[in-house]
Parts: sequence; structure tokens; C-alpha cells
Amino acid sequence: MNNTTPIAAIVVTYFPDDRITDRLAAIRREVERLVIVDNGSSPEIRVKLESWAAQNSASILASTENRGLAAALNQGLVWSESEGCEWAITFDQDSTPQSGLAAALMATALSSAMPDQVAIVGAHTFDERSGRDDRWLQPAWFGFRRKSCGQADLVGVTFVITSGALTHVRAWRKLGGFDEGLFIDYLDHDLCLRARKAGWQVLVSSAARLAHNLGSKRGVVVAGRMLRPTFHSAVRHYYMARNRIIMWKRYAFRFPHWWLFDVLFGALNTLRVLLAEDERRQKLTAILGGTWHGILGRSGSLDEASNRKASCTHDS
Repeated sequence: MNNTTPIAAIVVTYFPDDRITDRLAAIRREVERLVIVDNGSSPEIRVKLESWAAQNSASILASTENRGLAAALNQGLVWSESEGCEWAITFDQDSTPQSGLAAALMATALSSAMPDQVAIVGAHTFDERSGRDDRWLQPAWFGFRRKSCGQADLVGVTFVITSGALTHVRAWRKLGGFDEGLFIDYLDHDLCLRARKAGWQVLVSSAARLAHNLGSKRGVVVAGRMLRPTFHSAVRHYYMARNRIIMWKRYAFRFPHWWLFDVLFGALNTLRVLLAEDERRQKLTAILGGTWHGILGRSGSLDEASNRKASCTHDS
């Protein structure tokens, strides 16, 4: 594999905060092409993004409604493909690349033992608030392990998050793109697990550093123990709970180490909500509702799931 085409960056925005243009500027310095996919922000925000894009040789694809993160990422990757880019880096609106991120991601892809089979290279992400490095899931002889990067790239990673991930456009196309039915959560798990199932590699680049924020995560002391809940909204908890069940149906038998990890993660997430977060009743209701919808196999946006429920009730 010899990359001679420009690398694209895709940034999905949805009512971003005031620091968005600073983050966009940091991303723009890393790549030859940049597209902002705005997913239904207000007209005022859209004008601000369009103005920045015009001044910084970037493109913008704006939607009047929130079509979901998966649809926005697919839209950005189609654009990257049309620009002749073999690789694209996807970014959340709250992530900031450290200098040299794109070059480091590409170096990891090219130095792989099987470079033509590399589908996705994740960034070495760390929490912007605490500075703590994230850890990545790998299978172990019994169960799973979670490993930090340190100074070495990681191979055989189960999944990486979409933000800061270098995606091979050909692999994305062959795999069928992001599942738009998932709407927002578990997109990264799904694409990476499909890639691994099809024989593609998922890696992490130790030198590609990315400051990332997960929800409104902060430490809360409960009974003398420090918990770090995300303080996601009830709607996000709905999607996480629903998509978790959908994913278990797809991959539990093929990737049992991932399933075991996710069962424990889901239980811990629910415990954090019950012990440390606000709006507990609404969030628990959302988790239960999402779980039930997952069992029933419903997908799409929350509104679509509700509409299907109403339709079924009417038909009966």
C-alpha cells in the first residue's frame, strides 16, 4: 500500500460549543481536504460554520434535520470518495488533534505487516479534562484485557472510537458503511467488528494523540469511592441501551470477549446512573425502554421507533 492521495477529514457537528472553530482549525492543519457535515444545527450556527469553511478552504454539507451520526459519517465518506481520497479521518465536534496526528495515523497504517488489510487506525485518545489515557479492548486467553498504548502501536484491537480514526475508504465501502439504523451509539463497535469478521485489521497509533471528551464526564464520590459517570442525556441512554441489545444479537457468539466486556460495561454504566447522576428516573426509564426496543429489533431515530410503536398499536 502506497498512499499518494490526499487525506480527508470529516467533522460532524450538532449544536457545537463556542470552541468549535478552534478545533476545526487544528483539524484543518492536519489534512488536505476537510468537510463539515452539520446535522441540523440552528441557522445561526450553520452560518458561522459556512463562514469559517469559506475562509479556510473547507467544504460544508448541511442538513435541516438530525439524520443521525451514522448517516452524517456516511455522507462525509461519500464526499471523501468523490474527492479522490483513499483515506479519511472522522472527528467528533468536541475532539482536538495534537500536531502530527494525521501523519502518525498514516505511518501506522503503512508500517503494518499487512498494510493492504488495514481498515481502521484509531488515535491514541485521552480525556481532555483529566489527561488520562484511554485503554483498548483485546481478546485474552480467558475473557478480555484492556491495554494502553504507551510508546507502541497496538494490533488486534477489537474496536476504536470513530473520533480521530483513519478509515480506509475502500474498506468502508466493502463493509457497507456505517449502519444508519443505529443512529448514534455503537457505530464504532459495529464497523470494527464487521471489519474484523471480514479479515480486515483494526489498529491504534501510539503517536497519534487526540484530546477527547466523553459526554459531560466528571468525578463523583459515592460512599468513599470515586465514580466517573458520563452524565449523558436520557435520550443517549436510550440509544446505548437499545443498540447494545442489537449488537449482542449480531456479535455475542462471534466475539464472546467483546460481549463479556460490554455486559460489564453496560451494568457499570447503569450503576453509575443510579448512584451518581441526575434525572435518574428519566434515564432509568430510557434505559429500560431502549432495552425493550432492542429486544423487539427496532432501529432508527427515537422518533421513528416511537412512530412504529404507534403504528403497530393502531394496526392492532
